[in-house]
Amino acid sequence: MEEKFSTETFSKYLLKLLQDKQKMPMTEFNQGAIATLIEVEETLNMMLKNNEENENDLNEVEG
Repeated sequence: MEEKFSTETFSKYLLKLLQDKQKMPMTEFNQGAIATLIEVEETLNMMLKNNEENENDLNEVEG
C-alpha cells in the first residue's frame, strides 16, 4: 500500500519534535538537534515555496 506524503502532517511532526527537544535539558546534543530540526523545517518551506512558484509559472505559460 502506497502512502501519500502530507506536508502539513510532516510540519506538525517537526514542530512536535522541536517542542519536545526544547523541554529537555539544553545539552550540546539537544542544541544541535534543535538547530537541525529548524534547518529541515526551513528547507521544507523553501522547497514548497519554490514548487508553488514553479506551478504558477507553468500555469501562466499554459494559460
